[in-house]
Amino acid sequence: MSSLVIDSFIELPQAVLDVLDEGQPIFHRVIVDPSTPATAEDAQPTPTTTTTGSSSTLIITNVEKIHSSDHTSVYSAKLDLPNNDELADVVLKISNAGGPRNDALWREYQRYEDLAKFQGTVIPRCYGLFQAILAEEDEEEEPDVVSCLVLAYGGEASAVELNRNSREFSLSIIKALENLHDAGFTHGGLHPNNILNKQGTAVLIDLEFVRGDHKCDRAASVGTNGLESKTGDFGCSEIYSVARKMDLWKKSGPS
Repeated sequence: MSSLVIDSFIELPQAVLDVLDEGQPIFHRVIVDPSTPATAEDAQPTPTTTTTGSSSTLIITNVEKIHSSDHTSVYSAKLDLPNNDELADVVLKISNAGGPRNDALWREYQRYEDLAKFQGTVIPRCYGLFQAILAEEDEEEEPDVVSCLVLAYGGEASAVELNRNSREFSLSIIKALENLHDAGFTHGGLHPNNILNKQGTAVLIDLEFVRGDHKCDRAASVGTNGLESKTGDFGCSEIYSVARKMDLWKKSGPS
């Protein structure tokens, strides 16, 4: 059984070392400034991240790779929480050393902070973003950074196409999206890979493109018998588009 302790001095699991190929870096917690705005010009974290005390150390075990791309690897794992007898199911999103996904994971972490009241319902709980600075042989070169976003397990994958989910689950997706919109946010990239099914309830993930300052002018909630209208008449292009892709609109006019 491999193990990873974040924000503490301990050997990283082999699964993570295979990705990093950079010795034994130490991951430290990154703290979001509460005044940071939810805009496209989000401030970036500095290489010297803020650390927390030993009491907040997160111990992760049972790491197994789910999938990987050129820039990011995703793992399932178990999280040993303080004062909790049971291990929590979590997902680790880890950027490759020196890759472009550090900024993306930072933006996504900021969105989880912005949407904290929805964690555990509309979106997974976020346990934090952790970063490790990798030593460079050339002191004049800027050191590479590796990021690790730790999220609670959000559920099973939904259908591969939006219109292949049950109508009940599709309406759950719309409800989750409406909750974000009512709070002033758009998801910005809702497709099947970003929707999980947690016991029949939709959970939205991949929040990198979430944007704030949204004033939703939708005319009404999408219902099982809602008549399709023009997107301009409905008043919200994102919800309208998703509902249309899920075939939730009842066609108006002759069949």
